[in-house]
Amino acid sequence: MSFVLYALLGEDAPTASIEQIDTELRRCFDQEHDLVVQFEVLPFATERSLRLRWPGWAVLVCYEEGTSVLADSREIQSIAGTPDIPGLFNIGRRIRVVFGSDDSRVYTNQMIWMMEYLCGIEGAFVFDPLRKEIISLA
Repeated sequence: MSFVLYALLGEDAPTASIEQIDTELRRCFDQEHDLVVQFEVLPFATERSLRLRWPGWAVLVCYEEGTSVLADSREIQSIAGTPDIPGLFNIGRRIRVVFGSDDSRVYTNQMIWMMEYLCGIEGAFVFDPLRKEIISLA
């Protein structure tokens, strides 16, 4: 089953771009010799995304900002019930990561490394819509 994580980039998060994310992820996965990283533009999109491909599995990474992200942040605040993060509803930038299905669990380590990357971004709040909560690896 595929799943999605959102890294909501709060006030304290550094500025981001898909090119910067590409550089950081290449560093995170530099020991992965069977990894292919490519930019692509999805149908009905104008911004580039990043696709990380392994044999038989892939991850899509998108940097998004604007009013739709702001609306989603407000919904996430109400779903996650996070009064300890008062500014969550006002976040208009995020990194969206879509993980491909891995029923055989061959790519569990890669999923964990991606989660570590997202959770390691200063000022980011990582939301798991399946669990309906903000996650932390600490």
